[in-house]
Amino acid sequence: MPMPCPCSCRSVPRKNSWGVVDLIKMKAIYWDDSTQGMKFEEKEIPADMQAQCKEYHDKMVEAAAEANEAFMEKYLGGEALTTAEIKQGLRERNLKLEIRAGAMRQRLQEQGCAGGAPTP
Repeated sequence: MPMPCPCSCRSVPRKNSWGVVDLIKMKAIYWDDSTQGMKFEEKEIPADMQAQCKEYHDKMVEAAAEANEAFMEKYLGGEALTTAEIKQGLRERNLKLEIRAGAMRQRLQEQGCAGGAPTP
């Protein structure tokens, strides 16, 4: 069974907007409710979520580094993987069914959706 590997997590709701944290970019993304998500802005991760997001980010980068020997050598050598390398590593492992990369689903469930599909 593939190991779950979150690439985003729920962010703190703000007045008239909601958001997630992109764990690859380490940025909070907020969508405007009045435009039904058509407008969004990137912000810094809220202070109360930074430690948890850093922990998830570090685990995700480690999972991406395990995709191939070159990434693992770079990671173990103390070098940071680029955004492209993280995405490539997660994709490789996802295609091999070693991990299941995805978003945490709390906000979808709050909006009346389960697994991204509207509920009747």
